[in-house]
Amino acid sequence: MASRNSLRPLAALALVLAVGACGSRDRSGEARRGGTAVVAVNVEPQSPNPLVTVDRWSGEMNRFLLYLPLVQYGRKLDYQPRLASSWEMLGDTGVVFHLRRDVRWTDGRPTTSADVIFTYQRASDTATAFPNREYFTYWTGVDAPDPYTVRFHFKPHTDPLAGLPFLPILPRHLLEAVPPRDLDKADFNVHPVGNGPFVFVEHRANDRWVFRANPDFPRGLGGRPLLDRLVLRVVPEPTAQLTALVTGEADVTTAAGAKAFKDMAGRADVQRIVRTQRQVAVIIWNGLRPALRDPRVRLALALALDRRTMLDALRGGFGALAVGPLLPGHWAFAADLQPLPYAPDSARKLLAAAGYADRNGDGVLEDRQGRPLELSFKVPASSSMNRNLAEMVQAQLGRVGVRVRVESEDALVWRQDIESPERRFDAVPLGFDADFRPMFRDQFHSASVGRPFQWASYANPAVDSIIDRAPTTADQRQAAAMWHRFQEILRQDQPWTFLWYPPELVLARSELHGIDMDVRGALVNASTWWRAPAPAKN
Repeated sequence: MASRNSLRPLAALALVLAVGACGSRDRSGEARRGGTAVVAVNVEPQSPNPLVTVDRWSGEMNRFLLYLPLVQYGRKLDYQPRLASSWEMLGDTGVVFHLRRDVRWTDGRPTTSADVIFTYQRASDTATAFPNREYFTYWTGVDAPDPYTVRFHFKPHTDPLAGLPFLPILPRHLLEAVPPRDLDKADFNVHPVGNGPFVFVEHRANDRWVFRANPDFPRGLGGRPLLDRLVLRVVPEPTAQLTALVTGEADVTTAAGAKAFKDMAGRADVQRIVRTQRQVAVIIWNGLRPALRDPRVRLALALALDRRTMLDALRGGFGALAVGPLLPGHWAFAADLQPLPYAPDSARKLLAAAGYADRNGDGVLEDRQGRPLELSFKVPASSSMNRNLAEMVQAQLGRVGVRVRVESEDALVWRQDIESPERRFDAVPLGFDADFRPMFRDQFHSASVGRPFQWASYANPAVDSIIDRAPTTADQRQAAAMWHRFQEILRQDQPWTFLWYPPELVLARSELHGIDMDVRGALVNASTWWRAPAPAKN
């Protein structure tokens, strides 16, 4: 079912559209134990250490396979027990967690409050450079009355538990001797020891991560996974993912593309799943470039892009046009704001107001000094989707007099270029993973200019003020009003052009059952997946 509005609000997280052949039991009506499932991923997970990585697949691997956070998000974004069996809020200044007593690290040691305190302290330490340290900006301390009780203290702020589902607890006894600044080089990252439903087996660089079922995983958390093994296989190209699925070399693909998804309709051996995800597709403009320093120019570039046509061509119409960095249905989302229209005439007027005109008749706008309005659009060479996007941007901006050069480069070099202090790009496409808690200091606060994730080098005092004040506002309605204004400003200033909210188009072999994905992640319920015998060939 190809719906242009297939993204579901976060308030309806259970709504995952599954089309095609699927089921939850074999012919006997019972889920089976055993077998291996291979998931094709387009980008290799960076690390099994959640304190030093930010990429999507590392996050899913760490949260859902290897480790346990204190609490996890449920389908409706309510908080549910995980390592903590229960908790009590201490007004708006603290929380007490009671830990399960049956969780053990795979080396046999129990998981205790000492591990929780260690993980929190390392996450809070600036030397660690934990990518999500902002989760704990307003937390003031932690203590442990006993080995299975942890008490956190914090200043009043909005939704204080929001970061905890994204912080898996790590074993103190294996990492305590590693200085925070060296955690990214720890031997643990090569031989991780977890306490989750799966156990690390091996990693082959640029090829696969292999896990086996944890036989000692507590029954109260679901017990041993039904699968014997789970493999994350690195398959960057969409066509290769589809081939792997059809030939049986992969059981699940997450990046085969919209055309392949549509082509698989009606096949009895394939099930199709449209999964709401947290991602917002964006174009980031480098505010260090003189032309892109002017918000009128950035807004003009955004208005010159026909995002609906791009969405239809690149993603088969799956998705919805984006308004900003928060997702529809989130309590802070500005539901009354509309996506920017496609308005090339308005774009031309803004560029003229900014001083650009075609002064020599070559079809390209120049500034008052005669310098052409020319931009580079850098994309990772491994992504055909981004190359196609870049060519559409090139053509559409060319119609309003902006010359665009498309430059492809190795994905690692591309990442270094956009995160370097020099910001060696003019414009880049990016998939931004929106958090369930509004946290935008790293991306939009002027104090973060020059740091790795302030890609746009954007500065606006009004935005700084909101980012400073809104998280400390305990009243969610007041905080929502501030975040509404934040979205209005970004819509006008366009440090990022927000393209669309893309759902993930998942293809899976029909003999793999129990697949239950939602906005939390593709692997959120991997421990309940199971295999039935492959259907006999006629």
